[in-house]
Amino acid sequence: MKNMKADASNIQSLGCRGIKQATKYGPDLLSKFNNSELAQFMTGGADKKSKEHKAAMRSLQRYRKGDRTPAEDTQKTITRAVRAEVKKNPRLLDRLVGSGQVIAKGTICYSADCRKRTVPVKMSASAMGEFLRTACEDGEEGENFLFEMKDIPGMYVQSGTISIQFD
Repeated sequence: MKNMKADASNIQSLGCRGIKQATKYGPDLLSKFNNSELAQFMTGGADKKSKEHKAAMRSLQRYRKGDRTPAEDTQKTITRAVRAEVKKNPRLLDRLVGSGQVIAKGTICYSADCRKRTVPVKMSASAMGEFLRTACEDGEEGENFLFEMKDIPGMYVQSGTISIQFD
């Protein structure tokens, strides 16, 4: 995934962008799921013996082999299907984002002590997925999650930037 950066006041946007980037069609997305899982997502959980499921499986096999590139509509269908599944099962996001580091930089306050700081927070894949979900739902909760991961509850960014660097 690409590294991202946002104004600290826009942490919610950063979380949502991270989720969109992680669930967008591409080689990374294909490598995170097997064909059967993706076919299930695309067909809405249709029976594995159904024509729909088998057709989706054949198409996915061709895409992985490189025999064919999916049309733009098909790429959007796969993206929508994965995003829908991530909404149903948020833990799938952990498989997509991987580990990384979130860096808060700027005027950061702890109690009454506000000063220029840089606070890097390393995160596992599951923590990164949880951070993106939390930040996308509520920016302030995302910021709280970030500093709790660093064992500094109550810290907040008064002004500055939050960036994400993926491993």
